[in-house]
Amino acid sequence: MQRYSSEEIRFNLMAIVTDRKMLYLQEIEALNMKKQQLLERIHELRESSKPEGGEAMETDQANQSVSDLEGIVQSMGSEILRLQSLVSAEDDKMLRYKVENIRRKHNYIPLIMEMLKLLAKKGELVPLVEKAKEEQKAKKAQKTK
Repeated sequence: MQRYSSEEIRFNLMAIVTDRKMLYLQEIEALNMKKQQLLERIHELRESSKPEGGEAMETDQANQSVSDLEGIVQSMGSEILRLQSLVSAEDDKMLRYKVENIRRKHNYIPLIMEMLKLLAKKGELVPLVEKAKEEQKAKKAQKTK
């Protein structure tokens, strides 16, 4: 690439990638399904661990596994929230891209020509051009120092 920069050849390296928003939504869907399965499992464990005059040891183990599963469900919930914020960020990015594309495609030449005509009618165009020339000379002189 360094070899090309001296010859003023410019290029962009692009790749075809999958839509991140779609990936995030798929991950959210998968996490929601797993979360639902874990919640069902927690419900089953709670129902099966209800004391029926049974052993206290099994109840303690069931309570421990229920609390472990609840911790996993909680971490899944936070992961889902993180992914949802990423989806929102992707939406914002696409909106910015859309606005930028509109701005880039717009033809500003008629606006510029109309502004120049108005400045010329008011007699302000020549002084502005002279001022710009002086500023350019000042910048050029400052660079040579």
